[in-house]
Amino acid sequence: MKLFRLLAPPALMCSLALAGCATIPNPVKQSYVYGAEAGYAATAQQLAIVYGSLPYCARGTTTSATSYCQDPKIEVQIAAANAKVTTARRALESFVRNPANYPGLTYAQLLTTFGDAVTTLQQIEAQNGVH
Repeated sequence: MKLFRLLAPPALMCSLALAGCATIPNPVKQSYVYGAEAGYAATAQQLAIVYGSLPYCARGTTTSATSYCQDPKIEVQIAAANAKVTTARRALESFVRNPANYPGLTYAQLLTTFGDAVTTLQQIEAQNGVH
């Protein structure tokens, strides 16, 4: 499991970066979005779900290697970051369906926004020992 935690974020970012750098015609196939979503669901989203299912820490205690619990302040940060990921993901999906609704934007820009939001969520999780 530790190896997965170490390899999953770089693998996700590489796949997002490669997808963003590729010359992809508009309209983009929905399968490109599915690939980005699958990477997110396998890493950052899964950690957020697991963390959210933990019991809350007792007043004055924190999570440790032997006692896992959820800090409400961290949960709020994760929820806010996850909301940004959801917004970026929905914009990406909408763009694929109707690129004309986003004049001046490209798939690469929206994919980068999605990737940045996922990275922010992963950073919050990493800084707070969510694993």
